[in-house]
Amino acid sequence: MSRKPRIIVPGQIYQVTSHGVDGLEMFQSRDMRSEFLKLLDKFLQEFSISCYTYAFTTNHYYLVLRSPSEKPISAFMQKLNSNFARRYNYLNGRHDAVVGRRYDCVVAKDDIGLSDLIRFVNLEPVRQCICTLDQLDSSAWSAHSVILGNKKKPFIDRQTVLKQFKTQDPGAAYREFIRDGFPDREDDEIVKLIRLANSGCGEQIILGDDEYIQKIHRMNQNRYAQVKRHISENMQIEKLHQKVNEFLCLEKDELFNQGRQNVKSTARELFAYIAAKRFDYNNAEIARYLRVCNSAVSRMISRFENIIEKEYLKSEIERLFSENEEEIPI
Repeated sequence: MSRKPRIIVPGQIYQVTSHGVDGLEMFQSRDMRSEFLKLLDKFLQEFSISCYTYAFTTNHYYLVLRSPSEKPISAFMQKLNSNFARRYNYLNGRHDAVVGRRYDCVVAKDDIGLSDLIRFVNLEPVRQCICTLDQLDSSAWSAHSVILGNKKKPFIDRQTVLKQFKTQDPGAAYREFIRDGFPDREDDEIVKLIRLANSGCGEQIILGDDEYIQKIHRMNQNRYAQVKRHISENMQIEKLHQKVNEFLCLEKDELFNQGRQNVKSTARELFAYIAAKRFDYNNAEIARYLRVCNSAVSRMISRFENIIEKEYLKSEIERLFSENEEEIPI
């Protein structure tokens, strides 16, 4: 089953999280956390993204960001995760997937959701018993210590965070606000929504008043109406080719070989169907890539619609899309 498209609205606050595949403790070592932060700094600059905090557990990470004004935040996340996966595998002598399901996210209005997202994220090492609440002030497991000024990370926009606390001593007010959030209160509806969004259930959570929520949905709908899905989800046609090859165990160029052989013909039909129906490529773009005529692509899509295994193939290729892309070199 196809997943709901993400909420992609430029210039908004996002809390994002990604998990290690199958419980992989990818941040167990200080060195791997350091490697991740180096890459984070690099790609924040490349995409012109503001970062307000981060936090690690041994298995996953959280970020609170302001999405870029031009490129979708999904492009940033894909690049960050794929480069980290390559680096992790290189340093640990592995060749397998590193990051599991696609990233989870929450969208928030500045004056309503930003401080709550930061508190939720910064307290995660305490919830996971990695450090105590008192140790959090100097811990490297989150950017809380950076916001307090106890550690330095130039890519953290601590001034924007502290401006949320309009007192004579915003640092002290911020620290008290964080400490007041632990343990989580059972009646805290915002925390419940954040947990739901981070659970992998696919829910699209927006924190804000009714007017803001309606505005975000409207802007998101307009964006998807104007931008083809392969652009908004950063799915190049070459990447789709790679996924089909991976699923059907084909060699690199076998998809281009015309013929009626069962596996190859099914691969071409599956490729054409997914490219057209899921990622909004038009027949001319698909035909140009497969080196066939437009009518041949139409026939491929029609044949795929009628094969018995259609739903199984669609669900399996969808599963592959949710796995980490590890193709961008460092």
